[in-house]
Amino acid sequence: MSTAEVDTSVIRSKPYNIPSTSHTTSDRKTDFFINFLGSCEPQLLRYLANFEIFGSDEASLRGIARDPAWTGEKRRGLIRDILAITGEAPEMHVRILDNQLDKFFS
Repeated sequence: MSTAEVDTSVIRSKPYNIPSTSHTTSDRKTDFFINFLGSCEPQLLRYLANFEIFGSDEASLRGIARDPAWTGEKRRGLIRDILAITGEAPEMHVRILDNQLDKFFS
């Protein structure tokens, strides 16, 4: 092995979180939403497709969670729009997701 080549098998065998080259941006975005929706009580994984269809990503949700302009009804209105993409948007789920934005990005 030349000095320009690096044996990554040693690194990958350690508990480091090194993304595989086959792990696409789309996969990482899906993983983020699985973590976000799965950490809700109750889990709201049924809305995974809604967030993907809407074009949401981690950076936009983080911005919405931290920006004081996105408070109260404005934020819940956006959540309602996202949930309504594939059907109804139960108010309880809207409130859970609104709360989860604060908890997840605190």
